[in-house]
Amino acid sequence: SSGINAEYGGGNPKLKCNIVMQYMCMSNGTDADYPHNRGSNAADVFKNKIYMRDGNNRNRQKYSAPGRGGERYDAFIDRMKKLEKNINKNRGLHESVWWYDQCRYREANGGLFRADQKLRSDSIGYTTASRTRQNPGGTRRGYECPEERDYFPYWVPTYQTENVDEESQQRTPWIDVAWLGDKSRCNYIKENSFNRNAKHRCVLTKDLTDTRPYGRSINEA
Repeated sequence: SSGINAEYGGGNPKLKCNIVMQYMCMSNGTDADYPHNRGSNAADVFKNKIYMRDGNNRNRQKYSAPGRGGERYDAFIDRMKKLEKNINKNRGLHESVWWYDQCRYREANGGLFRADQKLRSDSIGYTTASRTRQNPGGTRRGYECPEERDYFPYWVPTYQTENVDEESQQRTPWIDVAWLGDKSRCNYIKENSFNRNAKHRCVLTKDLTDTRPYGRSINEA
C-alpha cells in the first residue's frame, strides 16, 4: 500500500489538484545482471554504480554545468564521462546525469505560467528547464529535471530504454501509470502521455564540433 500527501492546497475544492503516479523499471543489480556475470571487474563495478537506488546519505550526486555558449562535442563527452565515472554508489540515483545535463541545455518553456517569478539566466546564457515558477533558483535535487517534474504531460521524450549509452541516458526513466485529477481532462492526459504519444527532441549532428550535441530548443533547426 502507499499513501499520498497533497500539499499547497491539494483537496481544496477551489483549486485543481492533480496527482501523477509513475514507476520505474530497472534491474536490482545482482551478479547475474552484470555484463560479465562476475561483479568484480571494472565494467561490472561501473554498471553497479548506475543502478537505481536510494542513498545511504542525503547528499546529492555531483554535477558540473556546461559553460556559456555550449561546448565542442568532444569536450561534452569528456565532461559527461567524468561525471558518470564519479557517481557515488552511497548516494541516491534515479534519473541519469545525461538526463539532467539535457535539462540544463534545454531552454525553459516561455509559455508556462510564472506568476511574479522572474527566472534568471543560467551559466549557459539563457534560462533553462532547470528553473520553474516552483524552482526559480534552479536548485538541483539529484538529477531530476525541475520542468519535467513540475509540468505534466511533458513535451519531450520521457521514457528510457535499458541500454546505457549517450542517447538513451538523455531520457527520464519514469513511466506514467496513473493520473488522479479532473476527470474532464482524462482523454487529454491519455493522449499526451509519452506512453501513447511519442515525443521528439532536437539533436544536433556530431560533426558540428564547435557546438553542443543537443539543441537549446525543441523547435531548433
